[in-house]
Amino acid sequence: MIEQTTGGSLVLLCAPARAGKSTYGQKWLSQIDNHKKVIVNSDHVRLAISGQRYNKHSEPFVHVVTDAMVKSLFIGGWKVLVDETNTLISSIRKWLSIDHHAEVIWLNTPIDVCLARATSTNQEDLFPVIRRHFKNIEKLADYGGCPSYYSLYKRLDASLNLLRIETNPNSLYIPLVEIKGEEAPPDVN
Repeated sequence: MIEQTTGGSLVLLCAPARAGKSTYGQKWLSQIDNHKKVIVNSDHVRLAISGQRYNKHSEPFVHVVTDAMVKSLFIGGWKVLVDETNTLISSIRKWLSIDHHAEVIWLNTPIDVCLARATSTNQEDLFPVIRRHFKNIEKLADYGGCPSYYSLYKRLDASLNLLRIETNPNSLYIPLVEIKGEEAPPDVN
């Protein structure tokens, strides 16, 4: 585990494929603030390693490289936006083990919009992936890790805008920002 003695911070996106994560990331990156900011996108790592959108044989290496990039930038004092789906509690825990105060940004894009975007880019092969992501998000909601369409504020202290994440026996509360599919990012400092 990395000690929290650096100036870095993590921002995690939590959303299914084709929800607008990269679009959000570009808007986030363009915000003017006093932080060195960067986006780490595992899809770009996949393309750099295998030249393909997905190759099951290269996935373990993709994860090792992505993790090393995020950790390195965090140690270097960067504010890192992790542009991944993060629809599994294990992925959220992994990032929270690096930055206990990571901000989780939920993109609340409806499934029909995600499927339509996949169709418009000739990526119908993503349909089962998108459906799996939505099922994972429902499981996260039941676990308390991410809001869902059906139980948006389950295990959420709405008055404090904190989401309970079970990362250890002393559960952790982290800031939650909900963004509807096409909205601009909030001021993130």
